[in-house]
Amino acid sequence: MMLVVSEGKATLKQDMDFTKHIDAVEERTRFKVVTTEKVCLLPGLSIIKVNVLDNDADQEIVTTPQHYELQDVSYSIPATLLRGSTGYLKIFNSGAGNIVWKQGAVLTRADSCATPQPPEVQDGRMLGHTASANHSVPCNRQP
Repeated sequence: MMLVVSEGKATLKQDMDFTKHIDAVEERTRFKVVTTEKVCLLPGLSIIKVNVLDNDADQEIVTTPQHYELQDVSYSIPATLLRGSTGYLKIFNSGAGNIVWKQGAVLTRADSCATPQPPEVQDGRMLGHTASANHSVPCNRQP
C-alpha cells in the first residue's frame, strides 16, 4: 500500500490484493457418525460401536435425536454425547425385522457441543419403551 500526495490530495494506492493473503480457518462443527463394521440389529434395543469422522480426540459432540420409518424399517436414535473419533450409539429397532447396515453407513450427524443447539431439539428420551437390550458393548469411558 502506498500513500501518494499530488496537488494537495492524498491518495492510497494498493499494490496487491491483501485478501489473497488472508487464511480463514474455520473449525468443523458438524460430523458424520458411521458404523465401524457391518451391523445386524434385531428388533428391540441395541448398542453399537460407531466412528465419528474428522472429530478431534478431545472434542465432545452431540447427536440429534431422530426417528426413521419407511416401509418395514423403523428405528429411533436418542441424543447421544460422544467424544473423539469412536463411541457407542443406542438404537431402538421398533420394526418387526432385522436392520442391516454395511460398514461405513452414515447413521446420523453430530454437532459440536460448542455450537448452540436450536431450541426445538428434543432431549432424546424415548418414553414408553421398556425393551431390554439385545446385546451390550462395554463402554470404556475415561473418568
